[in-house]
Amino acid sequence: ADDPSTNSYSTLTFKVKDVNGVAISGVPVTFALSGNASAAIVKSATVDYSTVYSASDGTAVVRVFAWAPGKSTITATAGGNTRSHRQPGNIGG
Repeated sequence: ADDPSTNSYSTLTFKVKDVNGVAISGVPVTFALSGNASAAIVKSATVDYSTVYSASDGTAVVRVFAWAPGKSTITATAGGNTRSHRQPGNIGG
């Protein structure tokens, strides 16, 4: 399992696009995590990955870690649209 004290985490990337499939920058993307009770979204002194803004290429990155093995679902919400990604294995495993 990942250990936040060692800066070990998993990174997932979601892409924000308009109805024509064109990447959109500057959109706030909120992330939620469910499933593994020992997992959490990374928060540091400088970055809270629970809400990020999409980059110039439309990407929004979330970092998650867990103290114990388990499967998790990461959900991204932007502009009222929601997409989820189920980790097929353990976070960081």
